[in-house]
Amino acid sequence: MIRKFVQSRHIVLRTARHTLMRARGIKFAQHIGAFESARLWAAYECPVVNHPTQMHLLDSKLFNMRLAVGKLNGLVIAPGEVFSFWHLIGRPTAKSGFKAGPTFENGKMVTSFGGGLCQISGLIFNLALESGCEILERSSHSLDAYGERRYLPLGRDATVAWMSKDLVFCNVSGIPIRLVLNVERTRAFGHVEGTEEMPFHVRIDREDFDSVRSNAETKYVDAIVTRAISTETDEWRDAGRFTSQYRTPPAEKLNKSP
Repeated sequence: MIRKFVQSRHIVLRTARHTLMRARGIKFAQHIGAFESARLWAAYECPVVNHPTQMHLLDSKLFNMRLAVGKLNGLVIAPGEVFSFWHLIGRPTAKSGFKAGPTFENGKMVTSFGGGLCQISGLIFNLALESGCEILERSSHSLDAYGERRYLPLGRDATVAWMSKDLVFCNVSGIPIRLVLNVERTRAFGHVEGTEEMPFHVRIDREDFDSVRSNAETKYVDAIVTRAISTETDEWRDAGRFTSQYRTPPAEKLNKSP
């Protein structure tokens, strides 16, 4: 009963947020297309994690990632349009074609439909960062589950959860841009291209802070990512500060099979 109430609450909040955006004249990007000529703005790639505890789920994870990419590849984001991961992907269920893949819940690896989608949302978050988009909503993982095998640097991930967490950003460049995405067995990669040259430069910095709280076995890492943007005529200006906190389990737990 409590879980159903929480799920209903998240649905109401997400619907209210999207309704408010539309009321303000914000349009969600949803057109798949191509540019006759394009300029590269940003490129990024990350490895597909094949952790010992999840090797039996690799094919399902790849299937989910490719299904998502099929919905997002070639997405044109016009000036002022907003990208919403869940607006485009929809609820990940067996009926919508997704398979049960690996995900983490309360610090433990479990399976759920759409498991593995966080690698795609994380890839897109970095492309949005590098191409100067305004980040409206992004959540980090709470657990550094893969340790040194992590597929994205600390502070550069973006987890998504259907009921509660979305990745949302806006194209504020004044120029149409397009997402190009792909997934291979060992990596996910993509780029952002525009109809004109990127009108600014982007600088991204990161700081990590280790701390121990609760007990000697619990380690937390705080990662702060800051972004600055400049044009040919303007000085560097602040363009976002993203704070993430991760709990790191002991090494023996990281490599322990379920």
